[in-house]
Amino acid sequence: ILIFLIINSLWLSNSPPRPIQIGVIAPLTGPLATIGKYIQEGLLLAQEDINANGGIQGREVQLRYEDSVVDPKLSVNAFLKLVTLDDVKVVIGDYRSPNTLALAPLAEEYHVILISPGSQSDTISTAGEYVFRTQVTAAREAEALARYLLDNRIEEVSTLVTDQDYGIDFERRFAQFYTSRSGNIKGTYRAATTEKDYRTILLRVKQDSVGALVLAIGGSAAGLVAQQATELGLDLRFFASSIVQTEDLLTVGRSSVEGLTYIYPYDNSMQEEAQRDFSLRYKERFGKENDVIAANSYDALMLIAAAMEVCNEDATCIKERLYTVKSYAGASGVLSFDENGDVDKPLTIKRVEGSKFVTVQRVY
Repeated sequence: ILIFLIINSLWLSNSPPRPIQIGVIAPLTGPLATIGKYIQEGLLLAQEDINANGGIQGREVQLRYEDSVVDPKLSVNAFLKLVTLDDVKVVIGDYRSPNTLALAPLAEEYHVILISPGSQSDTISTAGEYVFRTQVTAAREAEALARYLLDNRIEEVSTLVTDQDYGIDFERRFAQFYTSRSGNIKGTYRAATTEKDYRTILLRVKQDSVGALVLAIGGSAAGLVAQQATELGLDLRFFASSIVQTEDLLTVGRSSVEGLTYIYPYDNSMQEEAQRDFSLRYKERFGKENDVIAANSYDALMLIAAAMEVCNEDATCIKERLYTVKSYAGASGVLSFDENGDVDKPLTIKRVEGSKFVTVQRVY
């Protein structure tokens, strides 16, 4: 028996330490699977970097993925599985604001860190002290775009937003900032994410007698709006929020989206070392330009790893460490967390030129 105990003790002492499990909830299938792919790719690069440098306190990082598609109920089920069965202390996700808002009360109840790489609804700011995000808020984007329009003497517009939390928040905050500084909004319109025919709305925009339409809708939808406006013979300039930047915008809108100008919380042409290195490595690994969501996902895991190096799996300690993050040089830019767990980082103005997304200027 003594010999067995000695051998068993030696085997245990030489066995690798238990990996640290981190949960990921993302749209891996369904209409937002492309976004889910960016999340996976950004996280993979971060996971490889962490493990190549000894892991967290000598423990390898493993990611446990759950597919939310676009359904908050699936997100909730995934979270409960990760927390109660897999015993994770950190969950990265979800992408859509409704999904993240559905998860926030659970993060508070179970004292689990929830950090989203994509959710932008303003409501998330007060969703709980365990909730963070590496994507800027709808309010931040709305105010920056409003300021850009006014600086360029575009003082009369109509707006068209998605009827989801993000679009409604963007509409409200854009109107507050724009109208308080002499801007005039002639018409406000909302559309379901499944909408395909925008002609009725566009004819009403025509009656508004404005030269510009501000969009807070996805890329495919914006492409349809621009294409149908061209078919109707409308002479409109388009301005938009960040969610417009997708390949679908170019393939659906084609020449109709040339000149579309939008706010964006990332610029992979910037010369900050961390951004440049991530962009180069991403392109070398995956054969394409990286998206803001990939960079946000990378930063989310790297920030979590840095906190866990001090805190191990103590979620309360991790939370307090995250709140101290200031001027962190990340893949998505130089960022800080505020008292709500919201991220502050530079924004840029971009434009569609020659079927490419081109940076025009840095706003902040």
